[in-house]
Amino acid sequence: MITQRLLDKEPDIGRAVFRSCRPIATQRYRDGKLLIVLGCWWGTDLESLGKDLNQRRLSDALGKMLSERVATAIVRWPGGMATVQLPESEEEQIPAPDILHGLPEAAREEAAKCESAIQRLFFARAYAQGLQLRCQHPLLTYRLDFAVPERRTGAEIWGWDWRTGPSGTAERNERQQQLEMHGWQIALFSGSQVLSDVGKCVGVLARLSRAPFVPGQQPLPTRYSAEARKPFSSIGKRRPSDGGPGRHR
Repeated sequence: MITQRLLDKEPDIGRAVFRSCRPIATQRYRDGKLLIVLGCWWGTDLESLGKDLNQRRLSDALGKMLSERVATAIVRWPGGMATVQLPESEEEQIPAPDILHGLPEAAREEAAKCESAIQRLFFARAYAQGLQLRCQHPLLTYRLDFAVPERRTGAEIWGWDWRTGPSGTAERNERQQQLEMHGWQIALFSGSQVLSDVGKCVGVLARLSRAPFVPGQQPLPTRYSAEARKPFSSIGKRRPSDGGPGRHR
């Protein structure tokens, strides 16, 4: 286990990571270096791990364990900061704030399909704003991170920061063109955009979903619309590992 190895190699850093951090995103730089983004929910650890020296020590230690050139970024946990008392024992973890706090069980079941903490943050904020999304929605040969099927709109969260990772422009453009040909409008965001201002990102999708249909875009047929309106818990049970359509990026 990487956390245990980190505790052995860099005890002070390892304790902070074990206590209050989890990976929330990864991305490959253009030069091949691997970026690992850790979300931290304890203020003292966030400040300590964010120092340049400690970040270099963490990156070097993880790089040796993974046999990779590694860079790390320490950011706040998508569910916010913990307010509990610090455990008396250094071997105890601080519980991570629940990103889905306040959501009903049916919505939590749907959110369980999300592939990352950042996706769950987007889903939770959308739900709070009255936008009920379908997660990992199969469409053509793709799976959309989020979809509003009756409006033929959706959203995708790509990587952490498009400016520093492989551009993927051709792949994104081809994907967008394919979906637009079938009457869909998709909003694209990076993970850092969502974490920085999730409300703004959700607002973009909400406006798309409220807008009149554009030329060539039609409502889904009635036979599908009824299915789309079923409770969260009754649809979308198939996962990529269950033999459903593969997720193409």
